Amino acid sequence: MDDLKRNLAENKSAAWSSLEICKLIVAVLTPVVLLYISIQFSNQQNQRAQQSARFERVAEQRTQLWQQLGPNLNDIYAYLMYVGGWNKMEVKDVVAAKRNADKVFYANRPFFSERFVRDYESFMNASFQMFNGMGEDAKPQTTAIHRRNTAPSIVSGKENSEAVHSSYYRLLETVAEEFGLTVIPPARPRTPTEADVPS
Repeated sequence: MDDLKRNLAENKSAAWSSLEICKLIVAVLTPVVLLYISIQFSNQQNQRAQQSARFERVAEQRTQLWQQLGPNLNDIYAYLMYVGGWNKMEVKDVVAAKRNADKVFYANRPFFSERFVRDYESFMNASFQMFNGMGEDAKPQTTAIHRRNTAPSIVSGKENSEAVHSSYYRLLETVAEEFGLTVIPPARPRTPTEADVPS
């Protein structure tokens, strides 16, 4: 009987020791787990803050790039669509505007979205006849009629106003969306050639 009591007391003592050990492990692990969770949360917050700061820097850079690109693209559009100051420009001015825009665009390619790249190239392809031969400039997609100091050989000889207008405003819509803005494309202006034809 005494052996039985002794065994029960020993088992009770062993069970009590296991319970105390479990309590001790939980007491030690709880702050460690909380510290780990806190560190992970803090790291995530830091990563979000860094991503936000990087996004702001990229947005600022893209704004600056657009300030360089926009006027050149607008000059190309104005010349080809006979709007704005088109009659004060010559072919060399439009080719220079293309070169300036291309330099900014290709030197800063990583800052532009794939959609922007596609729309930019679409506008340039609509606006110029390119790859005319070694050392030859791109030729604006227009005729020499109504143009200042323009020999027929330095332009493509054909109007492409529909494609120029639609691709230009598609590019502007892309830029506007990426900056959280909107743009409403106007009706396509009629070129002098079209204006000569009664509607």
